[in-house]
Amino acid sequence: MDPLAAPVLAGALGLGGTLVFIGAYNSEPPTFTAEPGSGAWRIPAMWVVIASSVLIGVVFGSVEVGVIAFAQHHGAAGLAGLAARRNRLGERIGGTLVRLPALAA
Repeated sequence: MDPLAAPVLAGALGLGGTLVFIGAYNSEPPTFTAEPGSGAWRIPAMWVVIASSVLIGVVFGSVEVGVIAFAQHHGAAGLAGLAARRNRLGERIGGTLVRLPALAA
């Protein structure tokens, strides 16, 4: 199997999942009104946001560790930092492009 197949497949799956979520406005939870003085922790949707944030952090951390381990495994430990920076730049560009339609509105 080609070593390039895994990152290409991961990118394709990530792009596919992103496109599904961009068009999933019908899946938004119903509006929840909390009692005055109650904390945000009582809103059920807040737990979804917290869990999603933790899992996204795990994904980004795993990719960061994986990029550095990949560079070290292939004898390019000196380029590990550069590879990690390029990866973060791609993440920032992707995040900006996803937000552009919302910023223009």
